[in-house]
Amino acid sequence: MKRPTAIRIPTRSDGNDLLITCSRAVELGVDGVEWAVGAGDLFEVPAPGTDFPEVVSVAAECALTEISPAIDRVNNLLQQSAQVGARCLALGLPGVSFEAGSGCFSRYQEVLDFVYALLREVRFEAEACGVPIAVEAMRDQSLMSPSELRGIVDGANSWAVGVCVDTGRLAGRGHAADWIETLGRRVHLVRLGTIGEGGVPAESDLVGLASALDSVPIDRPIVGVALPSPDRLRAAADWLCRLSGAP
Repeated sequence: MKRPTAIRIPTRSDGNDLLITCSRAVELGVDGVEWAVGAGDLFEVPAPGTDFPEVVSVAAECALTEISPAIDRVNNLLQQSAQVGARCLALGLPGVSFEAGSGCFSRYQEVLDFVYALLREVRFEAEACGVPIAVEAMRDQSLMSPSELRGIVDGANSWAVGVCVDTGRLAGRGHAADWIETLGRRVHLVRLGTIGEGGVPAESDLVGLASALDSVPIDRPIVGVALPSPDRLRAAADWLCRLSGAP
């Protein structure tokens, strides 16, 4: 059995470029796309019959620090993610900033309290939609440790609440393989950061990630981020196929 794979695609890409990029990714052996949504408007669902690949995951921001509107935002994202058949919703949340008007929290403990309260509320919609939430492991200036994130996920007490581990965001702040092994079955999505910039990552990194992924259920997807050029898409697809267990 092969792990699902996807290439990250911004939703606001030009229509023709979007379809060309998606088509190239699928031709290279990737299962579908991760549809990246900004912090603003919700995304538009593709029209029925549109020649669009599988949406393996939706990546979205919830840039709100008030709990009630944040719950509404996440519930709406879950409903639309279900409409496009996404396997999970990778959710980015505000971090910590000491600048006035930054739209972030002012203390690290506020982040932990907010995430815990939010997940306890939206878990029911996630279960009803059949779309698990994968909380981004790091946002802005806040970095939850793997053990803290594990505690928050376990506190939600739902199969539909887990973690997205983004190797690019963790660069310089710990090894992604350690995060993955610590979180294990709680990992609903692994994102490989930007592939194809600055050369090919070390073989030892690939081996470490492949080993760590053994602790994650095989149905959980891995996503590559690549600029829409043929060479970079090919590099990303090669990495994804090697990590997915494809022959």
